[in-house]
Amino acid sequence: MFAQAQPPSIGTLNPNGGSGAGFQFTIPISDTSAAANIAYTELLFNSSLSGVNACLIHYDQSGGVIYLGDDTAPTWIDSGAPGSNATLHNSQCTVNLSTSTVTATGANLTLSVAVTFSPSFQGAKNVYAQAGTDTLNSGWQTVGSWTVPGPTGAISVGVTPSTVTLGPTQTQQFLATVTGDPNNSVNWSVTPNGIGSISNSGLYTAPPAVSAQQTITIRATSTADSTKFITAALTLTPPPPGPRPITIYNTAVLSPGVLASSNVPDPHYVLAASPDPAFPGPNAFIPGDGYPIGGPWIAYGGLSGWISPQLGAGNGNAAGSYTYRTTFDLTGLNPATATLTGRYATAGAGAIRLNQTTVGPSSSSFSSWTT
Repeated sequence: MFAQAQPPSIGTLNPNGGSGAGFQFTIPISDTSAAANIAYTELLFNSSLSGVNACLIHYDQSGGVIYLGDDTAPTWIDSGAPGSNATLHNSQCTVNLSTSTVTATGANLTLSVAVTFSPSFQGAKNVYAQAGTDTLNSGWQTVGSWTVPGPTGAISVGVTPSTVTLGPTQTQQFLATVTGDPNNSVNWSVTPNGIGSISNSGLYTAPPAVSAQQTITIRATSTADSTKFITAALTLTPPPPGPRPITIYNTAVLSPGVLASSNVPDPHYVLAASPDPAFPGPNAFIPGDGYPIGGPWIAYGGLSGWISPQLGAGNGNAAGSYTYRTTFDLTGLNPATATLTGRYATAGAGAIRLNQTTVGPSSSSFSSWTT
C-alpha cells in the first residue's frame, strides 16, 4: 500500500464576508497527521491575488512569529509573536499582535489575527489563504471577501500633554485622540529613536542617564491614515548639580523607620560570604531580642536591628570574616563621589565597603556605635 503525502487543508475563514474598518479573522488549517507539520500559514487581503499594496500576513510556526508584508512585496517589514504587546503595520493594514492568537491541537492549527484596514485601502477585497509544510503547499485559495470603508471625514489627531519636561527614569503618559474615522488607534514613536522608550499605550520612559538638556519628539500617527499625525515636545534635563539622596535601608527594617519582625531573613541584606559551612547564606537573619542583644550588645532601637548568619545571635559561629551586602542603584551617577553617612556596630572587627572600596572608619565594638 502506498500513501502519498498531502499538503495542509484550508478550512473556512471566519468571517468569510462582510465589511468594516477591521475584524478578528480566524482561519483553521489541518494536516493529515500533525499540526507540527504545518510550517507556515498566510492570509492575503487584496482586490487581486497580489502581494503588492496588499495586507499580506504570514505565520511561521517554527519561529512562532507573525510577519506583515511591505507595500511592494515580498519583503517582510516587521514581525512579532502572537499575544505580544506590539502592532505591525503597512499602508494597507495594521495587525494587533496582543489580540492575535495561534492554537495547535492534534492535526489542527488555527490562526486568528486582529486586522484594522486603512481608509486608503477602501473598496471590495478578496481574501486568500494558503498553508504549507516544508515540502508541500496548498496553493492560494479564495476563502472570503471583505469591503473596506473609505474615510468618514477629515481625520485629525490630538495629543496631551503637548509639552513636558522629565528627568532621568521619569515617565509620562501621553493620550491621543483621533476624530474623523471609527478607527481611533495610533502608533507611537520617539525621534531620535532610542532616546528613552514609549509603549503601545503611550507611556514614555526617560533613559536612566541624561548628560545634557535635549528636546525630543513624541509622535502619534493615525493607524487609519499614516499621513495624519501630531507631535509633542519632550524636554529631557540632567539631574540638578549637588548631592542626590539615595535610599539605603538600615538593617532589620521593612522600610525606613519600620522594624521588621525578628527570627526572619532581613528583606534588604544578604549574607554574601561566610566561613561557617553550617550557615553559608544567602539569608541574613534578624535574631530575637535576647542575650547577647541588650547586654552586652547594643539593644534594639526604633531605627535598626542586628543581623546574623543564624537566628540565634548567641549560639556562636565559626571564626572568620562575614560579609553582608545590600544593593542600590547608582545609574547615571559617579560612585567615586558617593558619601555615606550613618553609624554601625559589629561583633568583632568590621568595615563598610562601597563597591569593594572601604569607606569610613572601622568598627570593633558591639556595645557602642561607630560613626
